[in-house]
Amino acid sequence: MSADDGFMFLVPDEPITPAMVAEAEAQSLAELRAEWAAQDAALLEAEQDTAEPEPPLTIEPEPEPEPEPEPDAEDVLLTDEQLDAMTPELREWWAWGDHPELTSPQVHARKGRLSEYDHARRPRRQSASSERVVEDEQDRDLRLAQVREAFPVLDLAALVDPNRPPRRDLLAGVFPEGEHASLVAPAGSGKSLVVEALAVAAVRGDDTFLGRALDFPAERRALVVDMENSEDDLRERLIDLGVTAATVAAFAERLLILHMPQLRGLDTKQGADELRDVLDAYELGAADLLVLDSTQRVTEGDENASDTMRRLYNFTSADLKRRGLTVIRTDNTGWSKDRERGSSAKRDDVGVSWLLVPDDADTERFALLPIKRRGKGTSESLTFRRWTDDDGRLRFDPAPASKVAAFADAARAARDLLARLDIPTDLGLERAWQAVQAERKRCADAGEDFPEGITQGIVRAAQKGRRQTVFFDDDRDADDLPPLDVPRDLG
Repeated sequence: MSADDGFMFLVPDEPITPAMVAEAEAQSLAELRAEWAAQDAALLEAEQDTAEPEPPLTIEPEPEPEPEPEPDAEDVLLTDEQLDAMTPELREWWAWGDHPELTSPQVHARKGRLSEYDHARRPRRQSASSERVVEDEQDRDLRLAQVREAFPVLDLAALVDPNRPPRRDLLAGVFPEGEHASLVAPAGSGKSLVVEALAVAAVRGDDTFLGRALDFPAERRALVVDMENSEDDLRERLIDLGVTAATVAAFAERLLILHMPQLRGLDTKQGADELRDVLDAYELGAADLLVLDSTQRVTEGDENASDTMRRLYNFTSADLKRRGLTVIRTDNTGWSKDRERGSSAKRDDVGVSWLLVPDDADTERFALLPIKRRGKGTSESLTFRRWTDDDGRLRFDPAPASKVAAFADAARAARDLLARLDIPTDLGLERAWQAVQAERKRCADAGEDFPEGITQGIVRAAQKGRRQTVFFDDDRDADDLPPLDVPRDLG
């Protein structure tokens, strides 16, 4: 150290070299590391002296489970018959209710038993994709028995049994019992009055009507659905027909008149259901009489459309046939005056159809001409007189055949003859007449009978009528057809 600065400098005996510096640093680092190791060893020893020793690791064996008690056989092993005897609510309580007296295994066993029972009674499916139900034999037999009950087949032996009662007629040769019939006439010609008079005569127990036998036993009833006439009209008609204050008690339970009912159209499902409810409410069944006045008033669809009549049949008429009711419905003629107005399908679902023709020369005389008859038997034209006796009672009595009725009968005979001779419907009128003349000569030479009243004019009308029948088969509307060539000067 110099005296001037107040510092003292130590001067080594020999010069300090870099090697000497590196050696000193290495020595100092080694000493430091040794000191650190000694300190770590001292700390570790101190920790070991203060830590508590860990207990030795031991593995204890698991306790053996206690044996589960056997489920109560009376609770679990109920038979299917025992479960069948329970109500669904009782079965649910038996399996899922609160039963503190039961052990847990017993409760589970009950639930499992009920699940097995329910599963056995559910329809089984082969696969989720096919969705086909695989039924066991018992369920299948039950379902098929229900099908047979819902869709019974006819007993053929009973059907052809010679002791089966013969088919009856409500009005002999006119309206068969249990059949559907239509009465067609021009508007305002009195067709409603005719069917109402028939219903009154039937309920009153008259033996005849229009000169034909009337068969309507005392236990049967008549329901008239009147959609056209006012109450005053009905009152006047009933009194004219002999239903008075003195006699009304005899009609009260058997002659039922539904006046202007708020029924939906019978060509709709709702209307058909409403009519069925009416029939059930008033207890009408087989062989009872139902009058629908008139066809166009009890339907909602277009009367020129065939679908309207098909819906009427599917919704209403088919069920009325199954019930065995005798149904008469009225209808108006079209412009041709010889068939019902609108679609020709109106004639499809009736077994009998009649045309009411007023006599132009006599306002009291009418002819009923057959248009259609299904099944065996023949329908002959009939003529009747509607008149009022001295007591003011309206009567319907047979009358000598009018020229219109006679012409219709002869035309029908001529039409049958042309069909029997295999005369084509498109054959000309003159050639058809020549074929009839040849047949007349053959019958005369062979001594065979030939239909009476067959003239050239009648053959011409019959051949034209056969052509129109072909048109009807084409499902064309009636108003699209030419009128029947019936002379108008026959009255």
